[in-house]
Amino acid sequence: MEGLEQIKLENIDLAQIPLEEVFQKLNCTKEGLTSENAKNRLELFGPNKLEEKKAIN
Repeated sequence: MEGLEQIKLENIDLAQIPLEEVFQKLNCTKEGLTSENAKNRLELFGPNKLEEKKAIN
């Protein structure tokens, strides 16, 4: 999980590196995550959602 901690703390632009390197940095494969891996990432990163910003009138 150490690599994921680095992703969380650093501003790594995953769109700018080769796909195989993205999989290495995220410690995953193109097949996806196991349920256990997904649970651990949910605890580390929180839910995958965008925060709503309220418009100021």
